[in-house]
Amino acid sequence: MCKRLIYLTSFVLVLVAVPLVTHAQVDNLLQNPSFEEDEVILDDPDYEQWATWNPEEGAGSSVTVDETEFIDGTRSLRVDPKGPENWHFIVLNLSFPADLNKQYTVSFWAKAETPRPLTLQMKAADNSISAWGATDFDLTTEWAEYHYTSEVLHADVKLEILCAGSEVPHWLDFVYVYEGEYVAGIEPIEGYPEVYEAYEAYNPKPRNGARNVPQEVALTWKPGAYVEGLSPKHRVFFSENFDDVNDGIGGIEQDVERYPIDGSLSLDLDKTYYWRVDEANSTTGWDVGALWRFTVIDHLTVDDFESYNDLDPTDPNSNRIFLTWIDGFEQPTNGAIVGYADPPFAEQTTVHSGKQAMPYYYDNAAAAIYSEAQRTFSPGQDWTREGVDSLSLWFRGNRAYVGSFVEAPAGTYTMTASGTDIWAEADEFHFAYKELSGAAAIIAKVESLENTDPFAKAGMMIRDTLDVDSRYAAVLVTPENGVRFQYRKTAGRSTDRYFAEGITAPQWVRLERTTGGLVRAFYSADGSTWTLLNMTVVSMNMPVYIGLAVTSHNADATCEAKFSNVSFPDTGVGPQWTDQDVGMLSNEAEPMYVTVKDSSGTSATVYHDDPNATLIDTWIQWNIDLQAFADEGVVLTDVSNLAIGFGGADNPQSGGSGLVFFDDIRLYRPAPAPEPAP
Repeated sequence: MCKRLIYLTSFVLVLVAVPLVTHAQVDNLLQNPSFEEDEVILDDPDYEQWATWNPEEGAGSSVTVDETEFIDGTRSLRVDPKGPENWHFIVLNLSFPADLNKQYTVSFWAKAETPRPLTLQMKAADNSISAWGATDFDLTTEWAEYHYTSEVLHADVKLEILCAGSEVPHWLDFVYVYEGEYVAGIEPIEGYPEVYEAYEAYNPKPRNGARNVPQEVALTWKPGAYVEGLSPKHRVFFSENFDDVNDGIGGIEQDVERYPIDGSLSLDLDKTYYWRVDEANSTTGWDVGALWRFTVIDHLTVDDFESYNDLDPTDPNSNRIFLTWIDGFEQPTNGAIVGYADPPFAEQTTVHSGKQAMPYYYDNAAAAIYSEAQRTFSPGQDWTREGVDSLSLWFRGNRAYVGSFVEAPAGTYTMTASGTDIWAEADEFHFAYKELSGAAAIIAKVESLENTDPFAKAGMMIRDTLDVDSRYAAVLVTPENGVRFQYRKTAGRSTDRYFAEGITAPQWVRLERTTGGLVRAFYSADGSTWTLLNMTVVSMNMPVYIGLAVTSHNADATCEAKFSNVSFPDTGVGPQWTDQDVGMLSNEAEPMYVTVKDSSGTSATVYHDDPNATLIDTWIQWNIDLQAFADEGVVLTDVSNLAIGFGGADNPQSGGSGLVFFDDIRLYRPAPAPEPAP
């Protein structure tokens, strides 16, 4: 692994008589939270404060101090990871003391070059206790705050940021760990170290360099330290012309930290604006402020799903997502359901941008013959203003359902499955099971297991629930890593294991659990002479789920395993099997369409070109030429209704089901024409 030293430099000017601006709303347990201090980070041999770690698979990963991208202070940490698994490159902060009887919150700001996942977790600083509280976040291309709260399992804790799995570069800044639940409103301060003499205006909003700023916006800032008691306090310069602002041409004097004082600015799409605020000073007259810039969004927003909340409908501020997007609730032939049954009703993890997206369940089976949700605009919207000519929707579906369980010939069972693994704090696998109360036992021969990964697994399991993070015990055969006895004693906690190397299919396995919870795991080459792997106690509630489990250890692959001689000695279970995926969302293919209607009732429908669009499991943009609606007679200057549907809008019939997320429904202007060749 290549050694490279990364140093962070800054200086802090502190005058005792001057008020200080700090972030001290909570006591941050981390040192150097905004990467403003001198320290070695990449491959720090001392592992102090910020450091990195990677195995061979993560070789070539790097971190660099970035002075062009930041949300707090004047720097952030850019991470360029390598490695197929998220733990193949880890940025860590160690260590901080913790009270075992209390909860702790981790909050941080981040952005990525393109949307990507990021995982944070805590771990004993000496590695004596495995990681806990692992939480996945979906980063967007804009700076945003992310946080989670967890108990601690050790008095000396390190924070781990698992940066690989995706090789998309990303930035980290303003990282906090503090005791207690999440505290809102701890704001980063852009452009300055964490403590500084604030004689200039600071903390501009929109932030300096911001993109996608709304057309209707008011400018705000924090005042300098010397304006108290003076009038006017501020001199504001604002223009789309850089030189006018830089040279201080014009300028409006005022006392309020808001421009304009009333109302908001109405700005042009996709244009960059410049502004600065000079602060009054009784000694020098005016302290010239920094020059800030921002760029207005390049689109009109139809729905970004950020305004929806969970307030009771009796509250005048209530804005529940399913009261705007009207779905098929209590309509037997319409299988659409928007939002979740319990708050938060909008999706707040799987988002394209911002903090919320729309979860949309479609179900065209049984009585339902189509799925459609629609929202009404009153008054109608003008979908021609600003020269827009296309409708854009971002959506994300789920992979196709690949799990199966078939008995043929009699006594031989073939299972297929995908899934990331049966491991850590959560599982993804296909499970064929029976319910059982009392002592449990199962024996089977794993005849074969496809090598979709060296850690693909096939075997038997006794499970407390069908939840992704349930308590369980299992004995599993792998293609290259032996036979494993795995168990999770506490829901949501990590998995432990014992293993014997060199054991592959075909192999007999046996799993037993007493009513008191003692579990024993065995393996055998012939089904007669058994070797005990180990035993442990795993508490479960009755009834338990007992059966066969398969995971491909590769979410993009389908693994096949065959079992024979399956028996449940001395248990009295019935003959009926049930099988399902555990921990995996999956969709069935259904056509996806958009319908636009004007105030006269004229409508037109456009289908997505890909009939399997619901099976796309990454965020993807769908662009629709508005002319397609106009050609069918829709008056685009008076659009009153937008519908999103699955199935046949013009030929409804029973079909499949699944879940698709929608975000950032927008209207765009034509792309600029390419410049002519010289």
